[in-house]
Parts: sequence; structure tokens; C-alpha cells
Amino acid sequence: MDAFGTPGQYHEDGSRSTSDWTWSPHPNTLEAELAYRHAFFTRLPNQHVPEPILVWRAGHADYQGIVREDLVEIMIKAFVVHLEDALQASRTASLKSGKLVRARLIIDCDGFGFENVRYIPILKRIIALGKSYYPEVAATVTVIRAPAFLATFYKLVKPFLPNMLQQKICILNGNFHDGLKKHTGLDVASLPDFLGGNLRGIKFGEVLPVPSNALNFLCQS
Repeated sequence: MDAFGTPGQYHEDGSRSTSDWTWSPHPNTLEAELAYRHAFFTRLPNQHVPEPILVWRAGHADYQGIVREDLVEIMIKAFVVHLEDALQASRTASLKSGKLVRARLIIDCDGFGFENVRYIPILKRIIALGKSYYPEVAATVTVIRAPAFLATFYKLVKPFLPNMLQQKICILNGNFHDGLKKHTGLDVASLPDFLGGNLRGIKFGEVLPVPSNALNFLCQS
């Protein structure tokens, strides 16, 4: 966490150093800087909503480049940092409100083509870490701007999912604002401008493609 953001949040034994959570993402190593260039996941800055809001730009990730340049392990490390941040932000919000607060996850699939389906095993490997070590961090999972083939696939598997999981997941197309409000209670104003909201000035937005020989970046002196 110190390498990927604000240091000093933990004691040497791994326990939290404060009941508040003031950590924010900032690369303090070359490895972290490389990961953040190609990361498609973030937590939005706290505005006027109690729950942490997580956004994954799944349709903008350069899966081919991540695999080609052997960046999978580095991206997994960045993803674990992202989940830890979500957990600790939720913990702080829960302590402040006196009730359990969990994150709202928004997965933006704009640009996710059928050619990306072959990289789903990589996504499953990354997400499996969340299921194993950070279960139930998210109260809802809302997939927005979903392509038609993804919505069709979900309709086929939905009857086989537990009812609780069905209520947690919502698949929406490009006209997602009303559906997002119904599923999560979030207004469009709380979203970044690239999703039609009013949140501007955040660094997260464009996910850079992975160049050839990307690992050479780590060899800088």
C-alpha cells in the first residue's frame, strides 16, 4: 500500500495506524507507476455519498498487451491494492455511520468487444483474489454500457444463480442512468464526466495501451 499510495497507514505488524482512512493512490515506485498507467480500476474521490464507489473500465483495458508484456502479476498486485483500499474505505464509512457500509461497483463495458472474451480467464484469475480475500466488499455490481452478447449471456445463466446474487448484479445498456439509480441509489451527478456525471478533474479516465517492451520501464535508474 505504501508503494502504491499514501504511506503511513499501517503499523509494522500490518494493523491500521488510524481509524480514519486517508490513503489515496499515488505511485511511489516504478512498478506502481507502470501499473497505474494501464490500470482499469479505481475508487472515485469521496463526494456526497456514504458508500465507496468503484469503477472498472473493463472495455478499455489492454488485455492483449498485459498478457504479451508479462504484466499480469504487476496488475494483480495493483488490483489487490484497489480492493484493500475499497475495504478500508468501507470500514471507515461503517464506523462513521454506525452501520455496515459496502462499496458500489460499476463496471463500464463500453468498448468491450467479442475479441476480448478469450482474455476472460485472466479477468477470472484477478477477480478470484477478491472473492477469496475480500468477500462481500461490494453491495451491488452494476454493469453498464454492456454489449448485446454479454446481456444475452447473462440472461441465459441468470436462472441458475442464487437469488441473492441475482439481486446484487444488474446488466444495463447505454441508457443506464435510470437503471443505475434504481439498482444502487446513485445519481448520475456522482459519476465521472466520461459516464455523463459531474465529477471532473480526476486522473482516472483514459487507460493507456501497453507498449512493446513495457517492462524496460522498470530498468530506469
